Amino acid sequence: MFKLLRHFSITSLIAFIIAAGLTGWLYRSVVIGNLLEVAESKNVALTQAFANSLWPQFAPFVESASGLDRAELQRHPEIEQLHQAVLAQMEGLSVIKVKVYDLNGLTVFSTEANQIGEDKSDNPGFLAARAGQVASELTHRDTFSAFEGEIEDRDVFSSYIPIRRGNAGAPIEGVIEVYDDVTPLIAQMERTQRHIIVGLIITLCLLYLALYFIVRRADHI
Repeated sequence: MFKLLRHFSITSLIAFIIAAGLTGWLYRSVVIGNLLEVAESKNVALTQAFANSLWPQFAPFVESASGLDRAELQRHPEIEQLHQAVLAQMEGLSVIKVKVYDLNGLTVFSTEANQIGEDKSDNPGFLAARAGQVASELTHRDTFSAFEGEIEDRDVFSSYIPIRRGNAGAPIEGVIEVYDDVTPLIAQMERTQRHIIVGLIITLCLLYLALYFIVRRADHI
């Protein structure tokens, strides 16, 4: 004899669990995608502001940096002036690190001084930016060296962005890498996701119970 109630109980419970899991995964995917788009647009806007205000100050130094070795570059007196200018530009923002590369991939400036002079010519993000694209990545860092020292347990969104003076058709003169602390945004997203999943589970449980009693009554009849 076909046991309708048992069959319904098992199959519908499995279906509801799968539905709740898929909904949570879909929500996270959509929100992360939107977050990345917004964060990337923000970094691009910051780069344009940087190009408009600070690049005239950076450009001569970037052009001359290729003739210096790593030690000379790190000790260059202009580095400190550029560092203070970047700090003033980024004050009050969620940006936690800025790096500037010439078109050969040389790190001519970084707010983390020991990274100045590194060769990033084979880095995929740098190559994409030099070709006129924006390359971004969201990562979780246990520790991160920011403007004000080491920070811990952070979600960091980084973007390689071409530097142009003027409109989008202007020639690329360098590449900037901007690191943005998106930890509060990720935490808020995860809280919202938990609330949605809890609400969905409660709704599905109520629906399951209602259908269960309907099927049980039908099974008895």
